[in-house]
Amino acid sequence: MDTELSEFKETLGACKLVVVTGLRRYGKASLILTGLNKLGLDYVFLGCRLLPRSVAVSSILKLLANELGRKSWTSKVL
Repeated sequence: MDTELSEFKETLGACKLVVVTGLRRYGKASLILTGLNKLGLDYVFLGCRLLPRSVAVSSILKLLANELGRKSWTSKVL
């Protein structure tokens, strides 16, 4: 995972959007969360597995609102 973590951190430094793909249960979320925490960045992580297969925009907005509500720094951003 060290190689992937290094690549993730390097790519995140160069781009605003990073897409991590792979098979289920291969540690994608762990890689992302570990990388963001090691970098000490503020972030909002949306676990899209919580969404239904056929997803409506309202479902994504509700998930986003719930996650933003958990972060103390979001009031400054909003």
